[in-house]
Amino acid sequence: MLIREARPEDVGAIMELEKGAIVHPWILQDIEALITDGCKTAVAAEDTEGRITGYAGAEWVMPEANIGNIVVCPDCRGQGVGTRLLRTLIGCLRTIGIEEVFLEVEEGNEPAMRLYRSCGFEVYNRRRDYYGQGADALLMKCRL
Repeated sequence: MLIREARPEDVGAIMELEKGAIVHPWILQDIEALITDGCKTAVAAEDTEGRITGYAGAEWVMPEANIGNIVVCPDCRGQGVGTRLLRTLIGCLRTIGIEEVFLEVEEGNEPAMRLYRSCGFEVYNRRRDYYGQGADALLMKCRL
């Protein structure tokens, strides 16, 4: 498994991950901007056959960043791909001078919560009904 900077030619594969792996997939223009915009960055997990099996992306306004999505294809979950993606993304953000990283996670998404906590994120607030009626978001942050 190779974790690398996402490239424009990865957009199609990332869109397929979005559609097949999460309830609220991003649209094409958002994925393209994540890879090409100067204040955004994304990393991709590529398997030995060259298939994109996951990605993570963030946008920033110095000295803070917000992680938008971390997506791993369902058949690759539980293999450490998400952890490697998140740690690589955090490393990239630290390198450019980011001091604090934020994200939202749906309350009850225990696998994601474990991942984020293992990388130093802590809950600091909640957004009621963020993911729909009765589906709150927990707001998390991590000092780098």
